[in-house]
Amino acid sequence: MVDKKRLAARSALSASEGDHENETTSIDRLLVSVDPSICIGARNCVRVASGAFGFDDYQQIAKVTNPSSVAEERLRLAERSCPTGAIFVENA
Repeated sequence: MVDKKRLAARSALSASEGDHENETTSIDRLLVSVDPSICIGARNCVRVASGAFGFDDYQQIAKVTNPSSVAEERLRLAERSCPTGAIFVENA
């Protein structure tokens, strides 16, 4: 079953270019992104996949830094650990 909240967030992300800068990085066959419009700065991603994600102290949100520094499993765990579903790890 598809999570409607995540689909709505993905649609909003696509439609909101200009309002927020979406951090998207491609590694090998994965696209890793953080939707800043729904990120609440819980920092779970930073704890789970340090190096792949960082924290913007000014905006108080997570950002993609170097996703190739961690294994794919850690990226997927970071995606699942985000309380708002602001992290997307997708096949390219």
